[in-house]
Amino acid sequence: MSAKFVNVDRDTPMLLPCDLRDWVKDNDLACFVLEAVDATDLRCARVNHRGTGSAEYPPSMMLALLIYCYATGVFGSRKIERATYDSVSVRYICANHHPDHDTIAKFRRRNKALLEAVFLQVLELAGHMGLLKLGTICIDGTKVAGNADPTKNLTITQIDEELERLGGAVRDLLSQAEAQDREDGDAGGTLLPEELASRQRRMERLQQARGKLEARLKRLEQARKDNARRSTRQDRKVRSGRKADPEKEKAKQKKDRERQRINPNDPDSHAMPVRKGGFVQGYNAQAVMDTEGANLIVGAHVTNQPSDRSLLEPNVKGLQPEHLKRVRHVAADKGYYKRRSMIEMEQAHDLRMLVPPTHQDYKEKQRYASDHPREVEKRYKDKLMRRLKTPQGRAIYHRRNAVCEGGFANIKHAIGLNRFRMKGLEGAGIEWLLGSIAYNCRKITTMA
Repeated sequence: MSAKFVNVDRDTPMLLPCDLRDWVKDNDLACFVLEAVDATDLRCARVNHRGTGSAEYPPSMMLALLIYCYATGVFGSRKIERATYDSVSVRYICANHHPDHDTIAKFRRRNKALLEAVFLQVLELAGHMGLLKLGTICIDGTKVAGNADPTKNLTITQIDEELERLGGAVRDLLSQAEAQDREDGDAGGTLLPEELASRQRRMERLQQARGKLEARLKRLEQARKDNARRSTRQDRKVRSGRKADPEKEKAKQKKDRERQRINPNDPDSHAMPVRKGGFVQGYNAQAVMDTEGANLIVGAHVTNQPSDRSLLEPNVKGLQPEHLKRVRHVAADKGYYKRRSMIEMEQAHDLRMLVPPTHQDYKEKQRYASDHPREVEKRYKDKLMRRLKTPQGRAIYHRRNAVCEGGFANIKHAIGLNRFRMKGLEGAGIEWLLGSIAYNCRKITTMA
């Protein structure tokens, strides 16, 4: 008896047009993304209000396209364009339209406000579904590589040398072009060769990077002066009539100029130390996560500060007011400890901080007055340690590590956002916001 096979005919067209709704299930991630986008106020979208030129793609379609592609690990604008042909779900989102990669990249860079609006809308949908509790939040950061080669970092001296070399090369090329014009009898001049144009663009990037590096060095110098002014050692020197040695100050400034480096291709990026040793050229991505619900990200932003010490207050105050008033406990690791801002936030928002103090010293024998800064610091550290040793404090702090590290692992490995494709601090912030929206959408569709 002969075997029976299904007839596979690729030449005969379909008798009736296909319905993409039959190919996408109701519980597909694409359906939830469309639901969140449809409920978002799109009036803040940046579109061509003049009505000139070709018809634009609607912001709702472009926004849903970006979120779904980031949630499925497709990040580059050219790859997203390719997905509009290859992916059934993306075809469903775009209704068989195919925006080109330039349109996608331009929309992504111009519409950060729209992404922030849909980020809050996803959280609102999660609240209606009972997946957002907000009694306890945890804060942590992860270093994400940027779109820059760390081997191309330059000091300010190396930038000056490179500018001098490129300036000489540009002058030589201009002389050659003028000589060629005289030979050809062209008094009007010729178009700049591509080699000359590329070197001029390189010089512009280097000059921009040099300006940012100079500003960074000035901030370091000012911060060092402020710290010296506040330190007790400096106070004693001033009272005794001694002044800081100007030669030592010059040596420190020279050391900063030799040590501080910048990347001309992405001047906003910094060398970020990572936990296992070494550095990555990129950004410090921060996330505020709800530990009592579905472990959703309720706050996300990116900074180029390698240290987390001054980031606790921006993370907490960056939450929506209706979210912040529901928070009672804030957990973070010891890298976020900063006594003054923590006390202010506890008093202003009725919060209980669960942050281990740094340099805890119970053996300090010297006595100070009750209002002395060192005595105030010691009392607050003792208070934090007692709070962390309670059963509730231990449970919250233990859960913090699992929630934050699990969330970062999900974004970096499951979703695949382990480096930023867009350059600049603003571009990195847009991509981290998109990654956070994608993470929340995946979490909600998994638990719904």
